Amino acid sequence: MPLATSVARTMVELGVINDSSFAKARATRLSHSGQSRRAIEARLAAKGIATSTVSNVLNVTLGSDERARESELGAALVFARKRRAGPFSVASPDESADRQKNEQRLLMAFARAGFARDIAMQALTTDREEAEDRIIALKDAL
Repeated sequence: MPLATSVARTMVELGVINDSSFAKARATRLSHSGQSRRAIEARLAAKGIATSTVSNVLNVTLGSDERARESELGAALVFARKRRAGPFSVASPDESADRQKNEQRLLMAFARAGFARDIAMQALTTDREEAEDRIIALKDAL
């Protein structure tokens, strides 16, 4: 058996290499940075983490049912803040002559990032104070 294989097996046996721990840390960091659950799943799968491990870790880390929705909304609000959209927009609603066109452009950006339309709409229509509170709650919960 090659030395690298032997070392890798020993590291796994000792718990130094642990896919679940890695996936949990990565999922938390990605969610805090505004990544959707779908995007996090894809990134973890690309790292070679087993689908069952990813599913379990995301259910524990980001929750399921209502908690998952809150986590996803928090991530969507972080995404909106990065794009200066919705509650974080620098332009007043009256300034935007192409408001509907701009909204469609933003919804497409949310969709490409893996967010569902209802989450994107809620993120775009949340007032700024509530958005900031939800972002703080996301970071405190994970």
